[in-house]
Amino acid sequence: MPEEYLESGNFQQYPIGSDQGQTEETELSLEHEQTSRISNGIRSGVVALEVLPFTNGPLRYGVVFGSALAVTGNSLVAASALGASTALLEGSAAIASSSLLTSNKATKTINRLNSELDRPWLQKYLHSEKKLSPPVQSVVGLYAGTSILLTLKQRENPERSKEDLRKYGLVATAALTALCTVQGVAIAEGITNVTDTRVVGLSALTLGGMYAGARYLKNKIKKEKESIPTEDEE
Repeated sequence: MPEEYLESGNFQQYPIGSDQGQTEETELSLEHEQTSRISNGIRSGVVALEVLPFTNGPLRYGVVFGSALAVTGNSLVAASALGASTALLEGSAAIASSSLLTSNKATKTINRLNSELDRPWLQKYLHSEKKLSPPVQSVVGLYAGTSILLTLKQRENPERSKEDLRKYGLVATAALTALCTVQGVAIAEGITNVTDTRVVGLSALTLGGMYAGARYLKNKIKKEKESIPTEDEE
């Protein structure tokens, strides 16, 4: 390989050793790897915060929603705080998990997400060898969050790109945010107007309707699963 030269002002030539270029490339590679490791660590932390039940629910409902309602006494403010915290946590988790699930350097986190799919209650609603139906997607997103939902979507189609996965996760986040905001209004109105039977009744009706909707989705999934022929029947 011919050496490269650098001409000085007095026209003398000084060789630039190939070792120097290799050293710089190695340093850049190590720096990039370290940055990537840090980024994946941050993403994994966000996903863990969203996936773990003793951090997600208590943080959004107990700390954010409860504090906002206690301080302001305003149901709309408290509900908005709940919606905002849902958007922030679930949206961040959607962005983080979409990057991790399409990466080959986040094996530990991917394994953790896959292990979450083994939850007994979740397995009741999952079909083998079948794409996720809208009811299944709704129930998983509502009860398990965006990270688990995206894990299932990526399992369904491993060729899905990071951008497509992220877009789907953000749409799911928007739906969860809207649902939690409505739920927050109903809960807060019932608490702040506990002596007003009309308001309490309306709040109970709203929450009951949401519960009934979730039950309907679960029953629909159960019927879909029962309609799938077993190996013996085939």
